[in-house]
Amino acid sequence: MVEISVVTVCLNAVDGLRSTSLSLMEQSFESFEWVVIDGGSTDGTIAFLNDFPDLRLRFISEPDGGIYDAMNKGLAMAAGRWVIFLGAGDTLYSSDTLTACSDRLHHAPKDCSFAYGGVSYSGTRTRVMYWNSEKTRHFEDLTFSVPSHSSIFFRLSMLQRHFDPSFRILGDRLFMLQNSDGKFYPIRIPITVMLEGGVSYGSRNRWRKRLELIRICKICQPRPNFTHYVRVFAVWSRDDVKQLLLFFLKFNTTVRSILKNSNSYW
Repeated sequence: MVEISVVTVCLNAVDGLRSTSLSLMEQSFESFEWVVIDGGSTDGTIAFLNDFPDLRLRFISEPDGGIYDAMNKGLAMAAGRWVIFLGAGDTLYSSDTLTACSDRLHHAPKDCSFAYGGVSYSGTRTRVMYWNSEKTRHFEDLTFSVPSHSSIFFRLSMLQRHFDPSFRILGDRLFMLQNSDGKFYPIRIPITVMLEGGVSYGSRNRWRKRLELIRICKICQPRPNFTHYVRVFAVWSRDDVKQLLLFFLKFNTTVRSILKNSNSYW
């Protein structure tokens, strides 16, 4: 049986797939497969996958209902004991990452669904971040955290729930809360180097992310009471005002600089 399934979901990301594939092919560990779920790319992804020389790759290419629908397809195709999701362009931290992780996964408690390690970002590779497990089920500010899914190994045999495709940003957070029962096994080594950015970052999706957080809190237990929500909206409003002020300060500085240069010219 394959020990680890690496699942990548993508759409028109052939350059990122190349980076991910290079990282996988340099691994010293051999008992893994690479499952690619493509959403029907038109950028050369299919040709790249068809020509890929390693038989450990399996892939499908067809339209899907979004990232979490694609991740469900990846889980359905995975044959490994453990599954990790790497985005197109994400890479493993070193050539020995899967070897080191496999050694530690053998010691994971049998009742533990997830094992997590460290993650860094492509622009700050030397800084490895580890998740604080104490924040798993605390809803004080509705920003309760879970590890980044690209730094987690999911024990396939223990997953009882699938990703909810109706979520667009935080479906992985709900998935982990529903499947973990609060139990996460730490692997104290760096696992993934992620591309910076993504759908959950930036102001464009800020309110959608917040609404999905509220949905999660209504689904999961324990549920926050009304007072929690009042405090949360106060914090969110404060953050929004702060961002607005910073924008105007930056805008004012830019205008002053333009006017100063204009006066100097004349």
